[in-house]
Amino acid sequence: MFLEVLNDFKAQRTDIVGASARVKELFEGHNNLISRFNIFLPKGYEITLEVDEAALQKKVELKGAIKFVNKIKRRFQNNEHVYKAFLDCLNTYRKEHKDINKVYNEVSILFDGHPDLLDEFTTFIPEAASVSAKNLGL
Repeated sequence: MFLEVLNDFKAQRTDIVGASARVKELFEGHNNLISRFNIFLPKGYEITLEVDEAALQKKVELKGAIKFVNKIKRRFQNNEHVYKAFLDCLNTYRKEHKDINKVYNEVSILFDGHPDLLDEFTTFIPEAASVSAKNLGL
């Protein structure tokens, strides 16, 4: 089918826009093929790629979470126990489905005197935000 598209273009049975549209449809879901095909298209005729919003959001969230964990590591560089206890708490929450109320309480004790970290923590674990609101009487 791909060769058919190219032959139609070569025989001038379709123009560049029509050929690109057919290739885009043919290669749907294979962005790597579309990207490589774009190399052969004249400037301004490249096929635009659909962005997977969910994957992009997940990537952004992961980068933010890594940045947050690194911030905790730096903040408690002189008290490595806090950093390790935080990681253990998260690991237990994830693997053993530890109750979010217990996790939030443990983290609030670990982050005592660092309310900014506790606030930021609630952005990465949405369930923790509801516990935080409940503890504040909201």
